[in-house]
This record gives sequence, structure tokens and C-alpha cells, in this order.
Amino acid sequence: MDSVTGQIKNDQELIFPADDLGNYFYLRLPNSLGADYGKQYQISDVAQGIGIRYDVVLVAVVNDADNSLLLENMLTTLMRYNKEELKITKAIFQTDVIILQELKKDLAPSALQRFSEGDTGICCVNFSFTIPFVAQQLTCIQNPCKSC
Repeated sequence: MDSVTGQIKNDQELIFPADDLGNYFYLRLPNSLGADYGKQYQISDVAQGIGIRYDVVLVAVVNDADNSLLLENMLTTLMRYNKEELKITKAIFQTDVIILQELKKDLAPSALQRFSEGDTGICCVNFSFTIPFVAQQLTCIQNPCKSC
């Protein structure tokens, strides 16, 4: 999400709201990551492990689609790809709610006019997945400086 305009962009190309792309979806990645200290990430009896949690938003825009069937397809697909502790946290199939969530307030009215309920199906699924973080040995830590 562009922090200045509030639009969803891929590099410089407008992704949402866009009515010229046909059927498409996008994944909006988080600005920050979460930590999970669950037992499944514990390295040993004495060494604490950590999982890195990503909270992701999946938005699908499909021409002439029924929102409830589109949402069912999205949920089924995500549930079948149940790797890395994937958990569905929220699902939305009301077009206006999704547009208001995805855009800044000043952009939402024009987008609401372009996406009429009968023409375009829009659904949104929020999910999280967690991957184990393996700490490097102290002798292997990379230099983070760009100029080095």
C-alpha cells in the first residue's frame, strides 16, 4: 500500500482499485512481523526458539462472480495449502467493506462507484502463517551495511 496515496500498487502500477485488469488477486504483506514462542519452535529443553509470523491479506477481484462462491473457493484453496502453520483469521465478502478497508477515506467513494455489486465479485481473506527462525552462529552474522 502506497503510504502517500493509499492505493495498492505493484512498483508503480495501480493494482487496487483497478477496473481494467480483468480477474486478478493480490497479497498485501504486513509492515511488521510478529513473534511466536510456541513449543513447536523450541530448539531444545534449554534453548528457546522463535517463529516469525506474517499477517497477510489476500484480495480477489473477479468479473461476474458471486461473492459467497468466490470466498468459498479462496478459503478452500488456503485450507488445502496448510503449510507453515497457516491460519485463517478473517474473511470478508461485502464489497463496500473491502473497499473501505483497502483504501484511504478520500479514495473510497470513487472506487465504490466503479465496483457495482452485480458486475464484480470482491472477497478478502486475512490469514497468518508462521515459519521457524533459525538463529545463525555468532561467527556467521552477515554485515548489514549497504556501503560495506
